[in-house]
Amino acid sequence: MDKTQTQLVVILAAITAGSVVTFEYLRWSDSRLKTQPVSLVAQTKPETPQVTIHPGKKEESARQSQVDTFTNQSVVKTTVETHTNNPKESSQESQHDVSATPPVAETATQLPVVPCHCDQCKTNSQGPQTDISANRPSRISRIKEDRTMLGARLIKSKFHVQCSCDSHTKELYFKWPYSCSAKHHEDDIVLQPNSRPTLIRECEDSTYESLSLANRTIGYFSRSESTMDTNQVAALAQWRKNHERTRVLEMLAQNDIRSKDTQFLTDWLVSQLNEIFFFGAIKDLETVWNAKDLDDEPLLADAITELKDGQSQSRIRLHPTRRCYTQLENKRQGKTLAEERMGSVLHEMLHVFLDQYACPRCVTRENWASHGRAWQRIAKKIEEQSLGLLGIETDIGRLTSFLADWEDDGLRVSLCDVEACGFWERPEYNM
Repeated sequence: MDKTQTQLVVILAAITAGSVVTFEYLRWSDSRLKTQPVSLVAQTKPETPQVTIHPGKKEESARQSQVDTFTNQSVVKTTVETHTNNPKESSQESQHDVSATPPVAETATQLPVVPCHCDQCKTNSQGPQTDISANRPSRISRIKEDRTMLGARLIKSKFHVQCSCDSHTKELYFKWPYSCSAKHHEDDIVLQPNSRPTLIRECEDSTYESLSLANRTIGYFSRSESTMDTNQVAALAQWRKNHERTRVLEMLAQNDIRSKDTQFLTDWLVSQLNEIFFFGAIKDLETVWNAKDLDDEPLLADAITELKDGQSQSRIRLHPTRRCYTQLENKRQGKTLAEERMGSVLHEMLHVFLDQYACPRCVTRENWASHGRAWQRIAKKIEEQSLGLLGIETDIGRLTSFLADWEDDGLRVSLCDVEACGFWERPEYNM
């Protein structure tokens, strides 16, 4: 082979190699143009800033997001279809300018969302806050429960668990001669609508079991006015409409109650209260405002029932200037001096009523004691009914009397008694 042929072979080999390289480059360029628009669209998708959107704008933002997403998908789909359907045109453009970049798909832009600074959004963005204060509800609840448990244990340690009332130990009642030397019966006092029972009063011994008497007395003044007897209705009408009622309340509100009309108004008051609350059964009662007899004793009032000439005589003494509470204490507790003195009158009248009709020989001393169960039951009900019947609140002094009998007289008091008097509420759980 001569020199000229050798040069032709070399040239043909170079042309063949260049053709192969050019063909491979065109293939690579065509495949790159088919895939690049999708990736570019994905790269150019704007990042959504993390902002707090007001609750009222959530629905509008959601609709705008759906529109933007649909637009982006449409643009990407259009770009892909363009490059897929025209591969030759893309290949020709690449041959003329290898460094040229394919067109970038248009992307939809979102308007920036303005963050909301209202209190609700701030609270939602901050998340739930833990209360670590000393007065946090969980701690207050535990303290309250601890106090309830302590109070219940102290109450249980001071008072008897076994109760001798008519609800818990019925064998102590109406079981002659074990319950009492006198023959008491449950139906000794029968209360009928629109009538009143006539209580029998003996000179030496009272004839009614004390708790039975208390229950019938409560039923007497607690019944509806439509079932009250004639004398009771008349007493209520006189108290509510009579001019003496206003005069009585004005008298009771004076710092010094003594005046020329004091005795008349006092007798009228006691007469109406006797008809309204005590069957009109209190007899031979004298009520006086006496400072001289009470100055030596720290008492607002007292009541004495004694035999005189073979008959039982009762007397109530009331101090004309003393008071249980100062004016500031009365104002804080929502009381008035008239209400306080009205309570004192009812307090002593209740003593006289039980002294005249409750049997003191029954085995359950806790029933007929000075401020025992019978007295406490009636006094509590009078306080509850006084506003409806008399138009004024009355404080008969039940708690101070209860504590005096328990501490000074050694009266056996049970947990049931404390609860029945309303001085303590039994916890829901057992201690």
